[in-house]
Amino acid sequence: MQSTNRPVLQTGREQKDKVMVTYRVEHEHVIFSVSEDLTLDNIASFVEVFEQAIEECRVYRVIIEVHNISMADSSGIGALVSQYKRLKDKGGSIVLVGAKEGLLETLRVTALDRILMPQTNLEKALEQNPPGQAKPGDD
Repeated sequence: MQSTNRPVLQTGREQKDKVMVTYRVEHEHVIFSVSEDLTLDNIASFVEVFEQAIEECRVYRVIIEVHNISMADSSGIGALVSQYKRLKDKGGSIVLVGAKEGLLETLRVTALDRILMPQTNLEKALEQNPPGQAKPGDD
C-alpha cells in the first residue's frame, strides 16, 4: 500500500442548504467528505457538487467519507443509488467510509451494503476499490 501521506491533486468545496461537501482526487479516486446528514433539505447541493466533481475530474471510482453523518433519509439514499448507477455505467463504483451504525443498518436492511460497499477506513476502501478497475475517460 502507498504511503498515508498521499498528495491532494485537486480539491473543491461547496456550502449550500446546510450540507458541506469537500472532495479531492487521490490514487485515481474522487474522495468526498460529507459533514451533514443527507436529507431532502440538502441533497440537491450534494448531488450538484458530486456531479460537478465527477465531470471535472473524469474519475469514476468514488469514496465517500461519512464519519460525520448519522443518517441519510430516503432522498439521501436515493441520491447515492442514483449516483452509483451513473458511475457503474462508466465502470466505476462507490465505497462509503466510516458509516455509523444507524446508516449501516439502513444499508443492510435495504441490501445496499452490497453496492455501496461500506468500509471502516480509507485504506480498506482503497483496497476494496483499487485503481485499474476503470480508467478515467472510459465511457
